[in-house]
Amino acid sequence: IYTILRNKIITGGTTQFSRFKNLKEVKSLPAGNFLCAKEVFLRVGGFSKDLRYCEDTDFHARLRKQGYKIFYVPGAEVIHLRYYESIYDLAKHMFKYGVGRGYALRVKKNLRTPFYFLLILGFLLNALAEFFYIFLNLAVRTGLRHQYIFLIINLLTIWHKLLSGLLLIYLFIIAIVGLYLSLLERDLVYLIYAPIVGITVHFTYILGLLLGLMGRHLK
Repeated sequence: IYTILRNKIITGGTTQFSRFKNLKEVKSLPAGNFLCAKEVFLRVGGFSKDLRYCEDTDFHARLRKQGYKIFYVPGAEVIHLRYYESIYDLAKHMFKYGVGRGYALRVKKNLRTPFYFLLILGFLLNALAEFFYIFLNLAVRTGLRHQYIFLIINLLTIWHKLLSGLLLIYLFIIAIVGLYLSLLERDLVYLIYAPIVGITVHFTYILGLLLGLMGRHLK
């Protein structure tokens, strides 16, 4: 699973799973392996007690805001005991992490980025489109007839087709990742396992993220 999680398409190049060969400036590091001078840690305000997850991301955002730089050091390694014994374990962890990230975005303005605004806007627009599609189709079935209603339904149908196309492109990319890893590792198991892991990571994380944004909080 970890070999798959190190792929940038699967986890977005996060330092949680990435392995860099050289010293590299990064935006954040996992708190499980992070070294900071005590006086700097206290000056910035330390970890937020409000957050169950993403407290390290929040701290690093405040750190960078005050002019400090964060570096990934390849030789600084620790053994962090986290094992995913099954897809279910991975899904459960990614869901919780998504909830934690969503809640952190809700309460910490410094963590909000254009990417997350676009993601939320996309889901809201899609939810609104689905509502109108169902509502207008029900209106037509009850006998309501108007040219503008049919025009809107046709536009929403095109929207559905675009979403279906994007979904197919996404699945194709995930399949390519599986093929790439199977060739790289010389093991055909990645051809099937990588897409399963990728889809599990993305969908459970996004589901958790949305619930976190709506106020769900992990204690």
